[in-house]
Amino acid sequence: MADADSTYLLLGLGLLGLGLVFLVLELFIPSGGLLTLLVIACVAASGVSIFLWDSTVGLAYVLLLIAIAPFSRSRSEVVVHISIRKTCNARSGIGRLRV
Repeated sequence: MADADSTYLLLGLGLLGLGLVFLVLELFIPSGGLLTLLVIACVAASGVSIFLWDSTVGLAYVLLLIAIAPFSRSRSEVVVHISIRKTCNARSGIGRLRV
């Protein structure tokens, strides 16, 4: 059983993992932004939890999340755009060799 000090850390890491699962699901499930809100809520709650565990590590964690945040959404949009483009090209016959 985890002691009281490590409970906040485990909760923070668990919420971060759950947020990453929701981020991957956002790529494949059209949710109208609901999964994005869940990602933001999980990541914010994980930051608070890790900050409660240790303020120095929590501050570094929050600053790291702020630095990474702009890249996470743009990368996922690029992956979705590429996969949609490949699917459309495969269906239309563009790029196929005709014998």
